Amino acid sequence: MNLSITSSQLFLLVISAHQQLIPSQAVLLRGQEKEGARTTQTNRRTLKGGKWNSNNNSGGCIIGGEKIGIYTGGGVCATCVKWAEALAAFWQTGMRGPAGSGYEGTKLNYGVTTFAGDGSATYVTLTTNQLEDCYNGELDALSLLMMPGGSAYGIQDTLGSAGKVAIRNYLDNGGNYLGFCAGGYYMASGYYWSGYDGAPADNCDEQFCRYEVGGTFSYDDSTKDFTVHEWGGTSYHSNLVGYGPLANVIVEGPIEEIAGPWATVSNPNAPYDSHIVEPTDSQVPLLRQIYYGGATENYIHTNSSNSNWGTEVAHFRSSSNDGDLPFPSNLWTLKEADTGNNGKILISSAHIEASIFHTDIGDGGMTECQSYNNYVFMTRSISSILAIALPDYDTSCSADR
Repeated sequence: MNLSITSSQLFLLVISAHQQLIPSQAVLLRGQEKEGARTTQTNRRTLKGGKWNSNNNSGGCIIGGEKIGIYTGGGVCATCVKWAEALAAFWQTGMRGPAGSGYEGTKLNYGVTTFAGDGSATYVTLTTNQLEDCYNGELDALSLLMMPGGSAYGIQDTLGSAGKVAIRNYLDNGGNYLGFCAGGYYMASGYYWSGYDGAPADNCDEQFCRYEVGGTFSYDDSTKDFTVHEWGGTSYHSNLVGYGPLANVIVEGPIEEIAGPWATVSNPNAPYDSHIVEPTDSQVPLLRQIYYGGATENYIHTNSSNSNWGTEVAHFRSSSNDGDLPFPSNLWTLKEADTGNNGKILISSAHIEASIFHTDIGDGGMTECQSYNNYVFMTRSISSILAIALPDYDTSCSADR
């Protein structure tokens, strides 16, 4: 896998929920790490107003009546942003991609299905500064805020307390949040993660650690629990959102039977694969979605006693055809919860938004019709939020490889 990155993008490709880590990045990141440091992006290829444009992270809240906002600032990976924007473009036009992407002239799943999109599904991309500057309630105009994958540590470190406050205020006022992979970890109050998380650490390179708002804890052989408090009590994850129903929720990943063994400092090449997903609604066909380390529960360090928030919408399915999840699965891949303020939070462990036409890191063995059905499933899962036209499933599409 060849990745071309600028120095300003280096931080984005590190770890958590979409952790991609190579030794040179780990060394450089640690050499640059400073408590309270802020990371921004420049000259990124992002989608704004329906076209691929350069986003220079200039400030000022730019929301102007759009239904959907997509965060594109520090902590999210370039491909993850493209995937989120491709999903939004599908909602709006039904196409494989937006104007300027090279795929704006062809319907997704062309020749089989005919979804035309819904022109009311307008969207806007928000850099770090632009999201932070929406602190006077401007986010309230959005029906949905989407947080792409990348690095949960990076997102919360970059957005900081200002971004956390803006998002919490948005949810307080009835907003809806959809987090993919790292965007899901970011909404929790903490997470278990296998290997280096991106924050400065002493004992977390090669093992699970628990990263949470109150600090980081590594495993203690004497207590047989995560009780070693790293960094003298300092918390490097204090700006995880931990909102409402997730105020005390600790999630975990990666699921190494699907994508493993996961990347560590000594073994930097994280795997990348897709897996069969089974919706809880039996009328919905089986799906195939890319998994790259997203959050779930009931795996190793979490159990049903602390995962009784929200409602499971889909889970990973044990598959003899794939052979990569060899146990009956109770690991959710999409979960939703009411905020208590007439809004919803949705967390997607898998990359349900992944597009085979907009990726720098491969397609995970997924086909176009599988990507289309994922988009249909996501559209229908948030139909009460966006109130847009609904596409039909391609029932001829198999979820098998």
